[in-house]
Amino acid sequence: MKKVIIILVIVIVILLLIFTPLGFLLSTIPCMLSPSCGFDAKDTESVTQQAISSKNIKLCNKLPKEVWFSITQPRGDCYAEYAIKNKDLDVCFKMQKLKLSGNPVRTNEGNFGGRPLECYIGVAVLTKNSELCGSLGDIEPRFNGPVNYETDRFLLMCYGGVAEALNDKSICDNLKGDNKVFCLIPFSDESICDEFTGEDKRSQIKKKNCKSWVGYNNPN
Repeated sequence: MKKVIIILVIVIVILLLIFTPLGFLLSTIPCMLSPSCGFDAKDTESVTQQAISSKNIKLCNKLPKEVWFSITQPRGDCYAEYAIKNKDLDVCFKMQKLKLSGNPVRTNEGNFGGRPLECYIGVAVLTKNSELCGSLGDIEPRFNGPVNYETDRFLLMCYGGVAEALNDKSICDNLKGDNKVFCLIPFSDESICDEFTGEDKRSQIKKKNCKSWVGYNNPN
């Protein structure tokens, strides 16, 4: 009998905490302890545009790094968009140092990822600077060691993006194997599709969709 009474008391207390002003107040304490409490997502766009137009990255620091009960990273979004749209490589490095990441950034020239490495590649493509593609190790240490020029997607993303931006297929010579083949698609006809040789899943997908990509890049 005592156990039943104890259980009932516990249930009543829980219900009171949930459905009374005191309960609501207690439930908001974690939020109040967070810098992002009461954050409005519209603030990200407003602050970001102010930062970009004034070329003042420090304005992004007004935004919280994270939002309570959300995967949103407003400060990272601001840094990423600022770096890409102002073609500011230094901000990509700041993102790495501060461990910030943002959502992909859309531009008239294409979409670019919001992580530090993708930010770096985005600036390389937008500034049409293939030399930056050879220096990815400056922002991502693993590129200072052995790198597979046949399959690494970030190398393809960088060299391929710059090659398209400059309309210069010779830049694809920096790649090897299927990466080089994929890089050459915008400059080739359907016969290029027969040059894919990789057996891994990613290479097979590229080979399967190759002809549709050739048609897209060479509509005439």
